[in-house]
Amino acid sequence: MTELMVFVMSVVLAATVTVLALHDTGDAYFEAAIAAKATRELQNGRSIMDAVRLWKAYNEGNFPDGTAEGKDPLQLIVEGGYLTRVPDGLTEKWQVDAINRAALSTIGSVGEEEPLKICVDMRTRMRMSSPEIIYKCDGSDAPGGALETNDPCCIE
Repeated sequence: MTELMVFVMSVVLAATVTVLALHDTGDAYFEAAIAAKATRELQNGRSIMDAVRLWKAYNEGNFPDGTAEGKDPLQLIVEGGYLTRVPDGLTEKWQVDAINRAALSTIGSVGEEEPLKICVDMRTRMRMSSPEIIYKCDGSDAPGGALETNDPCCIE
């Protein structure tokens, strides 16, 4: 009987340790996934801005705003061969801010937890003054009415 009680207690202990280990690993995995996605998004933004710089170099220093052609600036960059495709954004597409000369990944609505965490991570890596405060893409709620030039993401 003692052996049975020891066996049951060891099974319960092993199960408890397993559950605790999986719980801790799950949090670490989620944080690592957020960091990896933030890194990918920042790299995508750099690729877009590199393509914009190439565009400007071959187009008399003009920023690809697309207004004359009635096209999205990113579409012009892809059609010109400066970028093979527009990378996926966090939840929607990237946009090029012609006023601030920046590439922004839109994160959709405020209620989406993972994109918000990725955006905060991106803003932290960019050394933004308040990385946890994410502004609207039009800058209407940002200080001075415009996004900072190095802001990597915004709320649509």
